[in-house]
Amino acid sequence: MARGRMITNNITRDKRVDNLSDDTCRLLFTWLITFADREGRTYGDASIVHAMVFPRRRDISIDQVEIYLNELHECGLIVRYDAEDDTFIFFPGFDKNQPGMRKDREPDSELPAPSKDNIRQIAGRLPADCRKIAGRLPA
Repeated sequence: MARGRMITNNITRDKRVDNLSDDTCRLLFTWLITFADREGRTYGDASIVHAMVFPRRRDISIDQVEIYLNELHECGLIVRYDAEDDTFIFFPGFDKNQPGMRKDREPDSELPAPSKDNIRQIAGRLPADCRKIAGRLPA
């Protein structure tokens, strides 16, 4: 896995990112990208994500990270899926947003791939409803 990833400035114009419930959720999303392997996959269990992204933040709970991850999933910014008795994340726009990435210089992904059978089900909400999903705005 690389030591980091590119975050293009297109992210500032993404309506889904703008509609996230708060800046902590936006920060989680952008910092989480840096942990993706060459296929755009990383660990998706909230406790692991908390340890990776917010290792020194005691004001952000694992339960809050779980809420944010579900929000990101329901908005389509990430895909959460279960495989091999664990939870993982896939970034659907990863290849598009990693211009010039040299996959041949990175090791193969050790994480299982998402499939239509292991993706967590979404309750049929639209991206514009992200803030309502997270309980930040009245329904």
